[in-house]
Amino acid sequence: MEPLITLNNVYKSFSSKSQFKGGIKQFLLHFPTTWKEIKLKMGKIVEFSKLGQFIYEPIRTYSDGMLARLGFSVAIHVEPQILLIDEILAVGNVSFQKRCLEKIMEFKKRM
Repeated sequence: MEPLITLNNVYKSFSSKSQFKGGIKQFLLHFPTTWKEIKLKMGKIVEFSKLGQFIYEPIRTYSDGMLARLGFSVAIHVEPQILLIDEILAVGNVSFQKRCLEKIMEFKKRM
């Protein structure tokens, strides 16, 4: 479990040339984890983000909403002890905002 994650730190860790999966793997390598755990988290992150075929596109082609999906999806699946969230969730669509709020409630219950 990581002590503190900010969405801004997640965004900064991705290269604009990298693709979704490559960027996530690169980010997750900064944490004490195994390849097996990375693969498991990758599946959960991809599913939660609902970015579909865009996971094969360079991150520089993502809209603000897609970046929000990517950042939140990665941050919440790293299982931080503290997660700082600002107005970033306002850029996603309603169904994504709802999934985020549900995930935040799960996060709160674990604490």
